[in-house]
Amino acid sequence: MMTALPEGTFVSLRESNMVAQVETHLIERKKNSPELLTIKGRMFESILDRRVALSALAGGISDWAVTVKTPSDAAYFIIKKICEEGILSADDIFPGSVVQFLTPDDYLTSTGPTRQFSIPKGNLLPAVLTLLQAESKEDLTTTPDTPAVVPHGIRGVRPNAAGTAVAVEIYTGTDRSDVVYFDGTRTLLDDGQYLFSKVGSATTAYILAGASVATIDKTVSTPVWFERRRSPSSTR
Repeated sequence: MMTALPEGTFVSLRESNMVAQVETHLIERKKNSPELLTIKGRMFESILDRRVALSALAGGISDWAVTVKTPSDAAYFIIKKICEEGILSADDIFPGSVVQFLTPDDYLTSTGPTRQFSIPKGNLLPAVLTLLQAESKEDLTTTPDTPAVVPHGIRGVRPNAAGTAVAVEIYTGTDRSDVVYFDGTRTLLDDGQYLFSKVGSATTAYILAGASVATIDKTVSTPVWFERRRSPSSTR
């Protein structure tokens, strides 16, 4: 089974276009019992935790200032800059034939005023999630009026059921707080144990010290694509 589903394998249910990725193999051995192999992973959008949110390496100690209209605009902007354009390094770019970053339907469509968002230096995934989870009421004191900000979600999907590419999609969330569904076929009512073996790990580190930035790779060759996991580290 480990051979059939090695680490890094993309997994999706036939009736769903959502994609997950295998991250961990856990083998349990007990006397007089067959071996139990547990294969676990996370949804595909978690690949963003392999990149860092920095606007530049030279003097890149300060937070990243992004000027757009909404928090979700800022989230897509930093994803695009890091993962598609490679503003820090071309090695950060995911292969377009495998990973697509879909432009959100409401990207840059807000009628509100332009605002500046400060992106704290750190891991890209939590920076994106913080922006997407932001919400606020309509503000009529600005010129022009600022529309209400609604939370957004992010997910990995198959844009073409017959293809092999996976797309990372930002979408407008729906409030389902009044309705909760439990599906016995998905073992939602069972106890669970979650082990993510590579969470928090990195193959490449940025060492931030004053106005200087150094890049250190864990391996002899520079990791790229899915093998590239970046982490910021500050020194005083």
